[in-house]
Amino acid sequence: PDYAFADPALAQQIKNDYDDVVTYCYTQYHLKPMQEMCERHNMALRAQVAYNKPMNTVTSALYAGIPETEGLNRNSIDFYRLMASSAHMRGIPVYSFEAACEFNGGSSQSYEDLANWFKRSWAAGVNRQVTHGSSYSGKSDVSYTGLYGNLWPGFMAFGGVVTNEWNRNTSNALTRRYIDYFARVNSILQKTQKVDLAIYYDTFDDHYMTAGGDGEDRYPDGGALNAKGYSYEFVSPATLTLPTAVVDHGVLNENGPAYKAIVIHDATFMDLSNLEALYALAKEGLPLIFVGEMPSCVKYYSNVISGNTDEDMQSLAAELLALPCVVQAADYAAVPDALITLGIVPDAAYDQNADVLAKRTTDGYGDYYYLYNYNKASAADVNATSATEGTVYPGLDKEALVEETLTVTLQGSGYPYELNAWSGEILPLQNYTATEHDVTLTVTLGKDDAILIALLPEAASDIHAENSSVDITQMETTLYARLTDTDAHTVTLSGGEDVSVQAQSLQRPFDISAWELQIEAIQQGESIYFRDSAHRTIDVGEITELKGWKDLDDQLAGVSGTGIYTATFSMDAGWNEHCGALLDLGEVEDIYTLTVNGTELPFTNQVSPRVDIGPYLVSGENILQVTVATTIYNYASSIGSVRRSDSLHPLFADGLLGTDGRVTVTPYQLVPLN
Repeated sequence: PDYAFADPALAQQIKNDYDDVVTYCYTQYHLKPMQEMCERHNMALRAQVAYNKPMNTVTSALYAGIPETEGLNRNSIDFYRLMASSAHMRGIPVYSFEAACEFNGGSSQSYEDLANWFKRSWAAGVNRQVTHGSSYSGKSDVSYTGLYGNLWPGFMAFGGVVTNEWNRNTSNALTRRYIDYFARVNSILQKTQKVDLAIYYDTFDDHYMTAGGDGEDRYPDGGALNAKGYSYEFVSPATLTLPTAVVDHGVLNENGPAYKAIVIHDATFMDLSNLEALYALAKEGLPLIFVGEMPSCVKYYSNVISGNTDEDMQSLAAELLALPCVVQAADYAAVPDALITLGIVPDAAYDQNADVLAKRTTDGYGDYYYLYNYNKASAADVNATSATEGTVYPGLDKEALVEETLTVTLQGSGYPYELNAWSGEILPLQNYTATEHDVTLTVTLGKDDAILIALLPEAASDIHAENSSVDITQMETTLYARLTDTDAHTVTLSGGEDVSVQAQSLQRPFDISAWELQIEAIQQGESIYFRDSAHRTIDVGEITELKGWKDLDDQLAGVSGTGIYTATFSMDAGWNEHCGALLDLGEVEDIYTLTVNGTELPFTNQVSPRVDIGPYLVSGENILQVTVATTIYNYASSIGSVRRSDSLHPLFADGLLGTDGRVTVTPYQLVPLN
């Protein structure tokens, strides 16, 4: 394919023919018969298609029963979007992801790290994950290194170098809580996905292993569409030949993704038949936006042999541009305005530019939105086997992340609810405005945080009877303001009016300064196999500083397990039924659960650990217990099972609780509004 012709233009045309033929042979003689064989046995072919080959990835994915993307060296949002349309246009409920491969991080990858990979891919349409790393128990007799299985926890497929064996946890009980979170989000995203835009993709991926950063990859607009709330994915010429590629009511595949427009960019060279197909869709009323130059040159030498000319392309392009639903944007930055000119607004429209990714699904009963505060990743990090610039895990610089507060208008009707995927609760939201067609509300997203919002046809009072997990106290926000100091507050009610309220004298925020720490440590048992692991209890005793275990005591440097932190604190005697407190746990490494006065709280947000513990508190003395499960890294590295690396997240081995040694309690009072 890299033969050097004297005429570079001719060489490119012939190379395009070559890559097109390779794609055809791969799909027709490899993927298609494999999928047909699977179907004869009531199975499906799950495949990472066109892997490192000069083929059209989007077209290739149409021939896999379950398309699967991969994160290694290509952790950009656009790369994950590449295969999404192959599932959505065929009505396949699952788009899979081999997730979270990181080098130099064996057994050190936290679940918060894993969640970052999942959250990024969810925003691109992924709704099932295959975690990278799961080794069977076993022993290796290979003599060149013990890293492959002569030491606890047994055989390690990647020699203790690459991410985790996810079936090896210090606490399966806490792990289950996190896995439930993943499953709940997947269940929402496995509904019918609706996508604002399709990006035309007639590209052969010669550099498949190279992905640019967020906003500079397959659609290099710097994130301009993302910042407005537009969702998009990629379609190839083959996608537009599917039986579902029909225009109804101005959208493509109304019962599927319902694309509102196709954006065509970097398409100076095009097959004439493909331009004719786009022309036919535009004649049916589907809006098209061309970025930069219109198609003007034939793409394949086979086109030339067939008698197609550049003049034919230019003539058809001029006819196409004359249609009322076709617009030419000067550059990528002009595309959002071109969409507005065509009357195309995102399903989730923001009042300001934001690095927040939106995904909408529906099931005929309600509309569901996934919003993710993703903070852009750099090109160097998404192309690295071990990211180092601080924009993604494992070396994510959390200090560089920002919270986002924005007003968003969601298409759909009904009552808005937060679907708390951490706990499974359905929480009615207040302070929103609604029309027949949309709902507008303000959301605050913490650093690297995500939220699920549902628009449902029933009011909260109707849902209570069927769902006992609804947090009824949330409904009281229409009657009470939560105040955390003695100063006057101005509260904006749902009707838009401002009310000034003031709390009574409140207990000031305070830090919990003393804890009892007990560790249930994991270690090798009677054999090297993880299944035979033993546990021992370490009573650390009272600690007055919150540090990582290795910093508390040198003897704890090689300890992995579950830490149980217990503290006692008092609330003032003026406490009443309208008082409460917010608990800020700071940085927690890795999975945590909370118990207050003997009651275990629902699983709480693991990324933004600021928890309302008010309903569980009493006047006077209160007992708080925080249980934290670490990775197995500390112990595994202490016996030589995994390799150390300076590129890892600085907290990966800490068993840490608190930020700068602080866990803070902020009392509040619910003040009735008149």
